[in-house]
Amino acid sequence: MISNEERREVAERLRSASARRSDAPWMVEDLMLALGFRCYEDGEDQLFDRLADLIDRPAIKPEPSGRAYWLCPRCGAFNYRSAVTDCCGVIPAHYCANCGAEVVE
Repeated sequence: MISNEERREVAERLRSASARRSDAPWMVEDLMLALGFRCYEDGEDQLFDRLADLIDRPAIKPEPSGRAYWLCPRCGAFNYRSAVTDCCGVIPAHYCANCGAEVVE
């Protein structure tokens, strides 16, 4: 599960790595470190999945759980249906409050 905070941290590390490289050619290891892997071997098989998770939030279909809650099938968190309101009524949730997965109906 990648949070918005982690997305921002990775984006900052990527920008920092880009600024540090100046005229020297970049190395795949620089990219792997910026993406949060300890070394090339740790992320070799997960590189593309990691990039996809950073770019695109996972989508979920919420599971009803009683009158006031819905369950996130991805992380198992219960979300309160009427947690956000405006002057006209309840605003439906667009994301899971725990894992950030996008709600699609």
